[in-house]
Amino acid sequence: GAVIGSHTHTLQPTAQITGANGNTMPVFYSLGNYMTHMSRYYNMLGGMAELTVTKDESGTRVSAYRLVPLVEVIDTTGSGFRFYTVKLADYTSEMAKSHQLDGTSVDNIQELYQAIFPLEQPPAESNPGESSSDPGTPSESAAPPDPNTPSQSESSQP
Repeated sequence: GAVIGSHTHTLQPTAQITGANGNTMPVFYSLGNYMTHMSRYYNMLGGMAELTVTKDESGTRVSAYRLVPLVEVIDTTGSGFRFYTVKLADYTSEMAKSHQLDGTSVDNIQELYQAIFPLEQPPAESNPGESSSDPGTPSESAAPPDPNTPSQSESSQP
């Protein structure tokens, strides 16, 4: 099995827990938002859980998992707003420049990701038109952070 949480509107760490029988299970405390019109930059970082479920003679289990970090863009180029979501690895400076919200530079969003997943390298910006792979290795955090406590990245932003 797996636990996938939500509601905090912010991306939270992942963990792996072990049951009394020795089976392990991934926990995604919160995937944040996939699509939102919230007004804070840290709500633009979300994630997608990717699970591999294996069924064989020993049973059914989650045999692999990872978090694919995502960025929601609220593009103000042209008239009106255009909302879309991209992988963090594919988020470019051009997308950040057209974003409605302050604080959504590639560096700031990668810094926010690094604050949540300190043992991982944030996905590097890819060249336009080029897709990149995701890091997605889960963190071994024991408990989710308090969503009411701003991160260092958040407190340093206007």
